[in-house]
Amino acid sequence: MGASFTAAEATWNLDGIAMRGTLLRPAGSGPFPAVVLVAGSGPTDRQWSHGPGLALPPAARGER
Repeated sequence: MGASFTAAEATWNLDGIAMRGTLLRPAGSGPFPAVVLVAGSGPTDRQWSHGPGLALPPAARGER
């Protein structure tokens, strides 16, 4: 069975700063609802790790 989503790196320029992210898209033709997560102040990573735990459940991170 194939992947249930595709992942692509996304980059764009914001006020002279190179922004980077990961676009996860479900398999199929859609349309699909979307969520955009934007980090606030302080360090974070693409898994949205905060302290000892992960803020996103495995399915939201594209894991099974």
